[in-house]
Amino acid sequence: MDLLKEMFSLRGDISWPARFPDLSPCDYFLSGYLKSKVYKNRPRTTEELTAAILEEIAAMTKRVMKNFWINHGGVSNQEVEYSPYCFVSADACPNFLLHNQISFEENHIDSGAKATYTDGSKTDEGTGSAYCILENYGIIASWQGKLDRSHSVFQAEILATRMAIEAASSLHRPIKIGTDSLLSLMAILNPKSHLSMVREIQTLLLSHKHIHLRWLKAHVGYLGNECADQLAKEAITKGDLFFLPKSLSYLKAEIKSAALSIWQDNRDNGETGRSTHDIVPRVSNKPVGWNREEIMFVTGHGPFPSYLLRFNLRTHDNCSCGEKGDPIHYATKCRLTLAWHFQTPTMSLKLQWLKHIFTNNLSRSRLRLLMRFICDENNLIVEDNH
Repeated sequence: MDLLKEMFSLRGDISWPARFPDLSPCDYFLSGYLKSKVYKNRPRTTEELTAAILEEIAAMTKRVMKNFWINHGGVSNQEVEYSPYCFVSADACPNFLLHNQISFEENHIDSGAKATYTDGSKTDEGTGSAYCILENYGIIASWQGKLDRSHSVFQAEILATRMAIEAASSLHRPIKIGTDSLLSLMAILNPKSHLSMVREIQTLLLSHKHIHLRWLKAHVGYLGNECADQLAKEAITKGDLFFLPKSLSYLKAEIKSAALSIWQDNRDNGETGRSTHDIVPRVSNKPVGWNREEIMFVTGHGPFPSYLLRFNLRTHDNCSCGEKGDPIHYATKCRLTLAWHFQTPTMSLKLQWLKHIFTNNLSRSRLRLLMRFICDENNLIVEDNH
């Protein structure tokens, strides 16, 4: 509350700042919530805002306490201390496996004792998934699965973890499974994960408390991890073929590639946009970076007599100097734009001339100044329509 009072005292009723560098997430939430409730329709004075905020906090406290009392029968309102900061900072999704079955500590010692290690690998030939069970510095059991090239390393890591957990689920003694995939463990810790295989792993872990997952640094000398990595690489060519749904990232990439291919085909074979196609032949999701003046010059869609004539906005396409008023004329010949002229290109080198302009920052700056002059002084450079 002191924070909000200070906010209004310093800033008055003119605005709510979008961000404060020193606010906690709870402060951001509370300030945004109160803003939506008490500062909707009209400016308020500091006193009005403070009174409205106090009233809203009291109402919000009463609502929260009522819900708490309903969910915890027999607890009176007077017995509970409430703070809005505690309420909004409560974890919505508890890490239900963090403390007893999944470890991120780095002080594991690979002593050769019995443990399971998983890994995934991907090359141009495909994707491999594997796990091995190590005992007394030797592999006593292993599994290798071969996936399609379209599958990701993450899918291979998750698959290896699931297969290792399934193999250990029938045992009735503590089992340690090591993996160097931090992303996989974080996905398993997410109760809201929509991945079916992650959900299966969560179910298996919840029903088999003797299985423990631990994170290991990759390629730092853990024997079991190195063995699993080698098996995963071999699985790309030797493993049993395993069918998995395509990953969402792969499907997005395929859809994007197909869309770009169709777009490119339409651009190559279309009848319009030829001037820009000559300079930028390949389509892309990234903007070219041209501003309004540069686009007008390249396309010819601007205050040029040659363009205006196409739409019957002029009876001729002459510049006021008597020649055809197209972009090249104003950039190279017109005496009214002499200060921004470029060297006149030959017809065979016109395309290279344009490309050179758009790859040179000084030339682009001169071109923008030229186009601004044409737009501002259009009545001067365009011959009278009558």
